[in-house]
Amino acid sequence: IAYVLVDVPQHPNFWVFDDLYFANLAELQIAPVRFDLVIAIDAEHREVLNIGNVGEGDLIFEIEDEGDDPDWLECDPVEGTVEPEEETDVAVIISTGDLEPGEYQRTIMFNSNDPGQPQVEIPVGMFVSRGEGTLNGVVTDEETQRPVEGVLLTIEGFDYEAVSDDQGRFDFGELPAWTYSIRTFIEDYLTW
Repeated sequence: IAYVLVDVPQHPNFWVFDDLYFANLAELQIAPVRFDLVIAIDAEHREVLNIGNVGEGDLIFEIEDEGDDPDWLECDPVEGTVEPEEETDVAVIISTGDLEPGEYQRTIMFNSNDPGQPQVEIPVGMFVSRGEGTLNGVVTDEETQRPVEGVLLTIEGFDYEAVSDDQGRFDFGELPAWTYSIRTFIEDYLTW
């Protein structure tokens, strides 16, 4: 049996010996896998991209973004190393200062030395709204018309939630101007 060492420069923790693979490899875990955002005009917004390494070798990464102009998205840091069984957060910074109301798309290109996922594309969709408003109301029982306490209300597609108080009132607070779909959850009632 002949063993041949093959150098794979983009994967520094990966060695090949005549079709036998020995590795001290990085293994990427990344979340979220996409961003869908509604942000008011002239705002700066921050999200977090979590980078984990569940492999046995160091995960080395670089980040770029591409898409609509002007460039309204920034990641910090744009490169780094994550040791085995560790994780790090990347700030995803969005600035709508130079944008008109409307829909925008960019893609975060995450490049790493994980041989199973050397490049991961993370779509970033954003709607820039004209301003902010409030979303509030009262949850009542359809038959009795009495307020319902303890109803969990969520906005579909977003991380907004509220719970109704003892008067059935809920308040999501300040939200970008938009049309939202609300889901409700409570025991002993049908959800909608």
